[in-house]
Amino acid sequence: MNISETQALLQKHYHSLSDYLWGYVSVRVFDASAREDIVADIFLHAIKSMHTFDPERGDIKQWITGVAKYRILNYFRTTHKATPDLEHAEEIIDEHASHLSQRVADTMACEELLRDLLPEHRALLYLHYVDGFSIAELARKEAIPAARLRKRLSRIIHGLRSNA
Repeated sequence: MNISETQALLQKHYHSLSDYLWGYVSVRVFDASAREDIVADIFLHAIKSMHTFDPERGDIKQWITGVAKYRILNYFRTTHKATPDLEHAEEIIDEHASHLSQRVADTMACEELLRDLLPEHRALLYLHYVDGFSIAELARKEAIPAARLRKRLSRIIHGLRSNA
């Protein structure tokens, strides 16, 4: 993949990647202005180092997660703050408490729904959404057409939504 193809891929996935990166950085960096700077820095570094992206080694999200990891490490190395200031701890807890409690409740509800699925459906969801296997890869593994697998995933998700 040449640099222009990689750049087009980055532009195509910019919005989903920016939301993902914001969440990834927010969990690790508590300073709001630093988060904004880090996410911007991640994209700048990604643009400069597009020549290092190799689709054989992973997808764009995996690659940019690696970029994010090192940008966050660089932030902690340069600021010498691996933990938030204690004087701001209460603000941080208040800011994230309702979000975290809702996330815990949502996670528990999802786990219950997933437990009720057939084991092969649960495995398919995990392979696609957690492990990151593409529909084409899973279809080859299952020896079925990709369209059939996509429809199967769609039906599983529709069933989860109707049971939620």
